[in-house]
Amino acid sequence: MKKLLKKVTLLATFLFMSNLSFADTFNFEKINITQINLNEIMKNVYKMKENNYQTTKKVNQVLIKSSPEVLLTMRPTIEYENIQGKTHYQVVIDIDELVNGKPKKYEKCAKSVDAFTFSKDIQQGKYTLIGMLLQGSVCNFDDN
Repeated sequence: MKKLLKKVTLLATFLFMSNLSFADTFNFEKINITQINLNEIMKNVYKMKENNYQTTKKVNQVLIKSSPEVLLTMRPTIEYENIQGKTHYQVVIDIDELVNGKPKKYEKCAKSVDAFTFSKDIQQGKYTLIGMLLQGSVCNFDDN
């Protein structure tokens, strides 16, 4: 648990240092999803068609049909309030290249993740993408 907390804290520091949203800073397409789940993110954020990936036995995991194969695993969504008191949702997706059907071994600070921040529009019942970090690195720390 301590390892996960340290990883999330390190990642959150980079993601949420600014009180401006990514959407306000850069001019990009507004992306809305109806639920925060991996299938919605695959279709609407990554813009992938369902025949380009397949779900696995685990609920929050998909296998990208490519060479090499890539396994995406969505961590539990973290709900938090920003400094303006608005509720946001942080989604972190682990990216693992598969070697002989198993995730590739990574050195410390080498595993890639994508991180997304969503806000909820209560009137429309949708979540809007307001920030993202693509192909960021996650560091593993020992609890010693």
